[in-house]
Amino acid sequence: MKQLNAVFLWMMSLVIPNFTWASYVNHCLLSAKVLDIKAPTTVNFNNQHKDKLVKSQLFINIKVLKAEKHGRADSGCQTFINQTIKIKIEHPLSVILRKGQIIEIESITKDAFPREGYDTTYLLKTN
Repeated sequence: MKQLNAVFLWMMSLVIPNFTWASYVNHCLLSAKVLDIKAPTTVNFNNQHKDKLVKSQLFINIKVLKAEKHGRADSGCQTFINQTIKIKIEHPLSVILRKGQIIEIESITKDAFPREGYDTTYLLKTN
């Protein structure tokens, strides 16, 4: 009976780690300079219930001046500093952005589970 218990515990030690999932999350608050703005676009599409949905998007190029942890940050935020990046903001706030303006953006990077890699979302913050 002791051998059976030992075998059972050994088998469980092999199986249980495969059921665990370590999630990755990185929340950063970016202070950035607006380099270029593409006019907001609106996309209309129908879902499976034939309802009309509207999705607006704003595309901007920014240069990150400062980055700090804003919640959980597994790998830190310092890699953003001095980077020039093109970002897409879903459902942007009703604000007017100008070239050269300093803005704050929340960057949220998460696991793309069950797909491979990561998904990053950007939110425009109001002052």
